Amino acid sequence: MATGRIGVTPTLGVRWSKAPTGGTTSLSGLDDNSVSLVYSVGYEQVYRNGVLLSRTNDYTATTGNSITLIDATITGDIIEVFANELVPLTDAISKGQFTAKGALLSATAASTPGVLTVGSNDQVLTADSSTATGLKWATAGGIDPFLTPEVAGYYVKRAQTGTADNNTIIPITTTFYFPVFLPTASYDRISMRSGAFVGTATVRMGLYNASSTTGLPTTVVFDAGTVSPSVINTNYEITISQSLTAGYYYMAINLQAKTGDGDYITGGALPTPGLPFLTTATSFGTGVGFNYFTQSGVSGAFATAGSLTASNSASCPIVGMRIA
Repeated sequence: MATGRIGVTPTLGVRWSKAPTGGTTSLSGLDDNSVSLVYSVGYEQVYRNGVLLSRTNDYTATTGNSITLIDATITGDIIEVFANELVPLTDAISKGQFTAKGALLSATAASTPGVLTVGSNDQVLTADSSTATGLKWATAGGIDPFLTPEVAGYYVKRAQTGTADNNTIIPITTTFYFPVFLPTASYDRISMRSGAFVGTATVRMGLYNASSTTGLPTTVVFDAGTVSPSVINTNYEITISQSLTAGYYYMAINLQAKTGDGDYITGGALPTPGLPFLTTATSFGTGVGFNYFTQSGVSGAFATAGSLTASNSASCPIVGMRIA
């Protein structure tokens, strides 16, 4: 325990207690409680059976780690030393170093204390060897704070099997809802890819929330608008600016109009690199494919999801979003 007064070098007090064998004059090392005898010369007090001994007359203490008794002990004696060790003021931590709430004691080098000032609200403390204290405050990113910086420029898209990106006929005015897990990030593109078709088309893309109770698509997060595919096997994108919190969502695509012969067909692969956050499943619907929902009779802008039909066809359109 540190003791002392303001302006006076503080001390550390240790109680050393031992029952030495009879005939002992030299005291040092560990006591009966494994406490080491260490003191600053002139700041020790020696007791024999509870009686304070006189420095020089009853003992000598000149080394800082040993004491010599003038009269040897007899069996049953208890020697106690209240050993005070001076603490250099240069080793003390001044409270004046902490100038604001939240400041943390750190180190800028060996035996060199430093103070790290508090960060901003909701930031977390992290290591950084480039800073003076080896620490810094950084913004957390929800459940995946380190994912976004690593995948900037990647497209988050639905998972697919080897056949899930085949061309498929899309019914007109039918919305396809694809479940996907999105990391906390800002997104700057939403994309789809045309397949083999004849004529032109109008395709709407957007994003829906997923219900926390049923897991089904519910309300619109954003309606990105439409693209007008006219070239086969081509990526068509809409520029967006969306900051999303990590969680499950539904990407939505809807063929709203078409011209020319035959049905409009879409498929193929989105731009790479891509991150399929969901895997295929066989547990709902029949056959092997990708689980999704459809809603027929949808035209115009996206609205809250209505009557849904579950599907897991191996061939279905794909849509993705690019992390900014």
